[in-house]
This record gives sequence, structure tokens and C-alpha cells, in this order.
Amino acid sequence: MNMLYRYLAWILLSVGLIVHTANVSAQIKVSDVDTKQAVSYALLLSTEGDILCVADFNGNIELDKIRDLNLSDTFEVSRMGYISANIQLKDYLNKGESTIYLKPKDYVIPEVSVKSSQPDYLVLRGYFRSYQLDNDVPRAYMDGTVKYYISLTSKKSLKLELLDCRTFVNSTPYKTMPNLKRCKDIDTKYENISGNRTGPPYIEKETILNELSNFVLHDNLDKQKFIIIGSDSIGCVNEDQIEGSVVVSADIISSRNSKIRNLLGVEINTKKFSVTESYKYAANKAWNNKSKLQYRTEYREQVLKSAKLPIDSIRVESIHEFYVLKIDYMSKKEFKKCNTSSFFGYERTNYSRKFWELDGIPGVPNFIENQFNKSLVKY
Repeated sequence: MNMLYRYLAWILLSVGLIVHTANVSAQIKVSDVDTKQAVSYALLLSTEGDILCVADFNGNIELDKIRDLNLSDTFEVSRMGYISANIQLKDYLNKGESTIYLKPKDYVIPEVSVKSSQPDYLVLRGYFRSYQLDNDVPRAYMDGTVKYYISLTSKKSLKLELLDCRTFVNSTPYKTMPNLKRCKDIDTKYENISGNRTGPPYIEKETILNELSNFVLHDNLDKQKFIIIGSDSIGCVNEDQIEGSVVVSADIISSRNSKIRNLLGVEINTKKFSVTESYKYAANKAWNNKSKLQYRTEYREQVLKSAKLPIDSIRVESIHEFYVLKIDYMSKKEFKKCNTSSFFGYERTNYSRKFWELDGIPGVPNFIENQFNKSLVKY
């Protein structure tokens, strides 16, 4: 099955039979059950953990982009901040439904602690998780708790403190890939090229909007604005008064501006980089700073090509998520006592408590948990 920046299908034959395995021209939409607004970048997943499709920022999933889709299968629709939904497309589409509604998770309002009357650093403490797929094969997973230190008084680079983590890797992910030209030490050769992309995400000091240039906001519907660059709509800003949040979603990189570079004989084509951030919202109050951040999710798709590879290409998909649990402020003097780092890559499993069972920690997606101690082994 095909999968990541890609999560379904429909249509009937003239005699009324469902097409079970075909490319079908249809579209479904993922929306919030309360606000009816689009849920950007939701994932459509198979029971095997394949990312079949990723919804666009309007919540739309193009079914005709999914190959070998079996409508009788059960699929999972997942997005951070929402309760995942399991659906069977055959029954769903037979009812003539074209919208999948997700219910928002109850959000735990972060505790705010101010240790200094003149703080120099904003400290975001929370839970992160990241996972990687290479040509639809689970490659690695990492989650944990982390502190981010954001300078309020200078342009100093972001620092972090990794508190707890667990890491799972697939030591032989490539032997099952289709169209593979067999060779010795295949996994070592691949690993050296695609690498392990998991780890705590890099949290930009500014909001998504500050990562963009030459954009305008265009009012679309009540409490919704489109982000426009040139003639392209590349994202949206949704104000959710029910949940008290503002959700910003944008395609930082897409087909309009895909980036190709060469590194040590490997062509790296970044085809997609999409980001969603949710901020705490209150009427007539500013929301657009990191002290209001609730969560951030990233999706990145890259295609690697090299004469060194025993396969035409490797499509590397990676997802990074961060969920804020506590907000602190501190002085430079207090910051110097902290054990900070500038390394955002993966680490060996190291935890003093089962952090994934703590209150406020979102559960591991089913499609990932099902791979633990199977294709993904603790590292």
C-alpha cells in the first residue's frame, strides 16, 4: 500500500457494486465536530500503520491519489489535539457521507510559573513525539518530555533539556521494500543515506506566520482567514471560540516551492513541509506569541535519489509533534544552572518514570503502538 503526506476511496459500478481496489475520483473532508471547521493535515492510516494520505490545510483528502485502496478495510483518521476515528469506507461512503468529524481532546491548560520579576527566558515544558517512514516502512519512533528555553531578550538560538525519552527503531526496514535491487549490507547502506530523523522538534521563536514572507490574510468564512502568497492559498487561520484557541496551518514548502539540494552525492528533494500550531485564545487579547502555544505539529516529505542506492529512490516521511504541559519564566542566572543542549536528534531510551502514562500526555497513536516490539524495537 502507498502512504505518508497521503491518508481513502469511493464510487460504484453501474450495477451498484462497490469498487474494492481501484483508483477512484472522489474527495472527503475532515472537520471539527463542534465548530465544523476544517481539520488541517489529518492523517489517513491503514491498520498496518501506513500513512495513506495527509489532508491539506482545508481538511481535504483526495481519494484518487491512493493506490490499491480496499474499501472493506478499516482506516484510522488521526490528528494531534483530536480523538482518532476508525472508519470503514465501504459503509461510510455507501451512506453518501463526505465529511469525517473528529472530536477535540480535552486540553489541559498549562500551569504558568513566574520565577523572576524580569524574566529573560520563556520555558515551555511538554511532551513530544516523532516518527519516520521510509518508502512506507516504519523506520523509527521517539517520544519523551522536554523543556525548551526561548530567550526573551536576545536572538540567542533555541536551547532544550531532554528530561525523559524512549526510542524505537527498525533495524531491518529495507529488506521488505518492493522493487529493491538486492545487495549485501542493504540496511547499512540505506541507514547511512536516509538516517534517523526522529527527535524533539525545533520550536521556532515566532509563530508560523513569522516563518512566511509576502503573504496576505484573506477573510473566507466567519472566524477563518486564508493565508495567500501570490495567487496561491497556502494555509489558514481558524479562530475557535468554543475551544478558546486559534489554529494556524500552513504549507511552508509544497509543490509551488519544493527545494532540491545535493549532499555527498545524494539528491534531496523536499516536496512538503507543513506546520500546524494551536494557540490559547481570548477575545481582544493577542495570541501570536509562543507563551500562548498549546501544541505544534510538523509533517515533512523528502525524496532521496543516489547512484549509491539499490533502489530508484527513498521517500522519507517524518512527523514531529509537541504538546505544552507547563510554562515557566526565568532569569539568566537561573538559566545558567540548567543542563541545556542544542542537539535535536534522537537519543537512546532513558527515563526515570513512565512519562507516557502521566496526566495530560496524549496517547500514542494506535498505528504506532501496534508496531512496538514488532517492527519497532526499543533502542
